[in-house]
Amino acid sequence: MRKLIIAAIIGVIAVMGTFGATQAQGVLSHNIVATDADLVLTKGDSPDPVQVGDHLTYTLVVTNHGPATSTSVMLEDTLPGNVTFVSASSTSGTCSETSGLVTCSLGDLSLGGVVTATIIVIPNVATDITNTARVHGNEDDPNNSNNDAAEITTVVASSNQADISVDKAGSPNPVPVGGSLTFIVGVVNHGPATSTGVTLVDTLPAEVTFSSATATADRARRRTSPRSLHPDGSGRTRDPSAS
Repeated sequence: MRKLIIAAIIGVIAVMGTFGATQAQGVLSHNIVATDADLVLTKGDSPDPVQVGDHLTYTLVVTNHGPATSTSVMLEDTLPGNVTFVSASSTSGTCSETSGLVTCSLGDLSLGGVVTATIIVIPNVATDITNTARVHGNEDDPNNSNNDAAEITTVVASSNQADISVDKAGSPNPVPVGGSLTFIVGVVNHGPATSTGVTLVDTLPAEVTFSSATATADRARRRTSPRSLHPDGSGRTRDPSAS
């Protein structure tokens, strides 16, 4: 009887020992080190629209969705051509600007880590401008499509600026020697502010003889008198003739 009991106990220990080894092998198989790091870049602008000459702020947020830590993370932002760089900073690392390219060295970013970069510029021209940026690290990124971001900003003329345009046409063309040639010059204020002290100067070709000049407002001379031009106000402000 004792021999049978001892044999049974030894059998159970052997089975348990085998099962325990199997479990240990299963745990080891799951301890694989992750090497990919999914970096995600988002960006925004403020204000939008923005006036010419005012500060425009770009906010860029870099997030590591893992699973691994992303090392030596770099953020590169290409500024639009019609802006003046003011400053760049980040909540981690350092930023610098060279020839319209802002580079931020963000360091290492662990799983779930977030870094925010702020770039300030001054728009110089009333038009739509596009800012693009890209982020990358040393590790493989399983989704490169979220590493890039772009932002379109509408730049409008400043409320204290006036956009003056001029156009000119000559008639008739061709003109015979000794005939009358009329130059018609139009001036338009596209606003948004009234333009004061507007002066138009027309340089005649050396091959012509000045005959007369008229204007729709103010007495015309070869150099017109200063006047005010309201937004969207237009007129044939110079009409020099030559013969």
